[in-house]
Amino acid sequence: MWEEEVAWEWRVGGLFFDLQMPFIGTADYVQDVVPRLNSYYSDSPRSKSAKKSIDDDLRQIGFINGICNTERDCLDSCILIEQQAHTDVDYIWDPTKNFMDDINLAAILKYCDENGILLGDEVKVIKALHEQWDRQLQATDNQGLILQICHSRGALWVKKALETYDPELRKHIRVAAFGPAVIIPNDLCEKAINYISRGDLTYLFADGRRSDDCNVVYLDRAPGAPWFDHPFGSPTYQDALEQTMKAYNKVCVK
Repeated sequence: MWEEEVAWEWRVGGLFFDLQMPFIGTADYVQDVVPRLNSYYSDSPRSKSAKKSIDDDLRQIGFINGICNTERDCLDSCILIEQQAHTDVDYIWDPTKNFMDDINLAAILKYCDENGILLGDEVKVIKALHEQWDRQLQATDNQGLILQICHSRGALWVKKALETYDPELRKHIRVAAFGPAVIIPNDLCEKAINYISRGDLTYLFADGRRSDDCNVVYLDRAPGAPWFDHPFGSPTYQDALEQTMKAYNKVCVK
């Protein structure tokens, strides 16, 4: 199977981060993780709360972007989701600095994830996600189901945020991760689906693929998709997004 054939590629991809560990994995570095993460942001990550009608109260959808995304890119992704969802979407824009800084931040998050370092509200992006989920659940009296959509590095933020969110409340969160930089397991939420295009090399840096508690869906490259099939707007991922929204609506739309 294709999944078995690329197992060695996962290990090669992990080497990128392993090579960095001797340089950043010191005791001082671990103590400085939070200041280092927050230093990437001059202020809290920008967010938008969707305006909801009463009929939409049970549908609460959020999005967080990946690396090298301008706010316009993030908004364009939200538009794609809203076209499928037929409702407004909350978003958190994780701003870009430049390619190398964005990759370095992903490496820090990856280091935290692989070494079991929990990140709470002292980290700006984690706090923004927690606050978004709190607002969305309050809007449904804790009866609704949040659909948290994430792309690329956004999956790392979502996974770390779920780890330090109330275990009972996170049962009301469903995750759909597209081209994820980390595989999100089902035990952190109501359910998680990780979509990976066979043309998206980002899977080289993800992990958890072979865990029994992870739901990974491999997608054939759709016609018109780019050679490096990673953008959230790729036709490959839009087909998967449509199926995600249909399944979500069956649960939330009465």
